[in-house]
Amino acid sequence: MYRAVYFICWYCVSHGIFFVTSYENLALNKAAYYVPSDDLRKDAKVVVDGLKLYNDGQCLSSLRFRRLMIDLGEILSIHHITTYFENVGNFGFFGIEVSNGSYNSGYECGLRYLRSGHTEYYTPCNFHARYVSIFWSFSDTIEICEAEIYGCHTPGRYGENCSIPCPQNCQEGRCDIVEGTCLGCIYGYEWPRCGKECGNGTFGRECREICGKCMGNNTCHHINGTCMEGCIPGLSGILCDQECGNNTFGQGCTGVCGHCSENEQCHRINGSCLNGCDPGFRRLKCDQECGNNTFGKGCTGVCGHCSENEQCHHINGSCLNGCDPGFRGLKCDQGCISGSFGKNCTEMCGSNCLSCNAVSGVCDFGCNPGWEGDFCEKECDNSTFGQNCTGVCGNCLEKEPCHHINGSCLNGCDPGFNGLMCDQGCMDRSFGKNCIERCGSNCISCNAITGVCEIGCSPGWEGTFCEQKCPEKTYGESCGNCTNKEQCHHVNGNCPFGCDTGVYGIKCDQECSHGRYGINCGQTCPSNCKGCNRFSGVCEFGCQSGWRGTLCEDIGMYHNLN
Repeated sequence: MYRAVYFICWYCVSHGIFFVTSYENLALNKAAYYVPSDDLRKDAKVVVDGLKLYNDGQCLSSLRFRRLMIDLGEILSIHHITTYFENVGNFGFFGIEVSNGSYNSGYECGLRYLRSGHTEYYTPCNFHARYVSIFWSFSDTIEICEAEIYGCHTPGRYGENCSIPCPQNCQEGRCDIVEGTCLGCIYGYEWPRCGKECGNGTFGRECREICGKCMGNNTCHHINGTCMEGCIPGLSGILCDQECGNNTFGQGCTGVCGHCSENEQCHRINGSCLNGCDPGFRRLKCDQECGNNTFGKGCTGVCGHCSENEQCHHINGSCLNGCDPGFRGLKCDQGCISGSFGKNCTEMCGSNCLSCNAVSGVCDFGCNPGWEGDFCEKECDNSTFGQNCTGVCGNCLEKEPCHHINGSCLNGCDPGFNGLMCDQGCMDRSFGKNCIERCGSNCISCNAITGVCEIGCSPGWEGTFCEQKCPEKTYGESCGNCTNKEQCHHVNGNCPFGCDTGVYGIKCDQECSHGRYGINCGQTCPSNCKGCNRFSGVCEFGCQSGWRGTLCEDIGMYHNLN
């Protein structure tokens, strides 16, 4: 293949050395076009055919166009461009642009003024390019005859005869066609020769990028900037240039933030929550639930009485397994209402309780009348009744227990007593069971139990119940109650040897005054009596409160005989 070679010669005076460097005409027989005023691309191969005027070359007139375009077919290293014009006038200039992607953008190699009579123009253009565009402005019409683009036909070469390979790490394998310096380095190497890896915390194209916050003296991979030993705490990403987010922190952002307030991101390095914790959590990182019977914001809430002193829910304070006996509510912070007790206050106090202990159910405040026991589950016994079983039963029939609540005798009273509670002695000449029997009509007064006329009979009558008329030849008042039933004085009725029990006086015909009884009424009734029988001293009118017995000698036992 025919190739034109351009020789550049210069003499280095200082060294006395003569150099000859050769570059190939890259434009030879390549595609060339111009666009006339009708905007239809026209072939311009005559300007790249290698034939100048002096060797039968042809030229193109500039009358109808102002720009010539040449396509080298690939990106090549250009050294300079030589253009040949004909019929150059007194004024005008031309310029050269090169590019890699289109005809209309790229680099400008420079503007040249045209001089009359001068046909050959040398323009330095040290670029790598595929497209070359030559444009001009003339006062007159001139002709462009040839365009020669000199450089290296083989990519990635420079120097004499384009024989030297560009440095290994040049960007796209391209270097300065003369000096061999890289026009740019591949990622990770320093300009100009691209032989040295990036250092000092840099990476990437021409080492312009700054490494992220890498571990190990902040050194990253010289090409892609990755931190080979990982990131310092608080950063992540291949380049360690991203702060930890999404509730992560620490080395490699592998730590998970605790429960920071309102889901706030924790400190990217140490994981601390800058504005406190969500309710239910504590410590610097808010990674520990409330304990020690606390809950809520700042763990300032105090748990209620959870079952078996169990920790309540760390956030809302609820007791997960119920309450201790005596408490209720979601937080077990409310005492049982009246009438309930036990775990979660689900048990009911005994029906006979005035009010029970909220924990144990024991009737601390006493029982309803008629009941006793820790839970008021037992009726009063031992002849007691009423509130706290402090009432004492009266003289119920055959010592039968009275009603445990009101003290009434369900089956009536023993002889000599009456009333609902059998606590009243017979009165108004009555006697017997419930005092329903009447003393004999001739009886002065009868025994409340037996009905015997112990005081005597009305005049003209005799017998146990004064039911017999006096025998013949007797009349008048009877003798008094002389001792041992002795006959009284036959004239005045005096009792010569004293009186029988229950009476006193000359005739032994005066009953003992209240509080006295016995022979000649010489004895005093028992101190706890309300009044005693004048014959026997029995407390037939009842006992003082808290005493009972025939003589009111027993505590809690009494008769009331009226």
